[in-house]
Amino acid sequence: MSPRDEKHVLRGSPLYMAPEMVCSRQYDARVDLWSVGVILYEALFGRPPFASKSFAELEEKIRSSQPVELPSCPRLSPECRDLLQRLLQRDRQQRICFQAFFAHPFVDMEHMPSAESLGKATKLVTEAIKKDQEGDMASALSLYSKALEYFVPALRCELLFAFSFLPSL
Repeated sequence: MSPRDEKHVLRGSPLYMAPEMVCSRQYDARVDLWSVGVILYEALFGRPPFASKSFAELEEKIRSSQPVELPSCPRLSPECRDLLQRLLQRDRQQRICFQAFFAHPFVDMEHMPSAESLGKATKLVTEAIKKDQEGDMASALSLYSKALEYFVPALRCELLFAFSFLPSL
């Protein structure tokens, strides 16, 4: 199969296929973002957005131009709701791009556990102490809070590292 033909071949489970795969059979990497949205939807609500009893019913739902509706229960954080709505945009031009996905506050790659977490937290605490000593309590509190967003992942990183040395049971 030539690279040109690859973008016109259906691959994957129909429940997770982006509308452009079924409707136009021309697609790009953004179909993966749609699939992430379907998986997140299913994890949150216990079923995929286009749950169907037959392929014909599924195809009809995929081809529809109606926006994907998010159930009201369970309640989602505004960040989660925003990300899910942006992932499940039927029009790929309107769908969130990879860069925006990884920068989205719900994904929060900035605060994932890493070797740098402790250094970032320590720097923020140092700044917070200075603000505290200057009497700027609002800034100090804000900086202490931001530091916690790095201390917790740093602790997780340290625990994972420590547990990696424990013998298997």
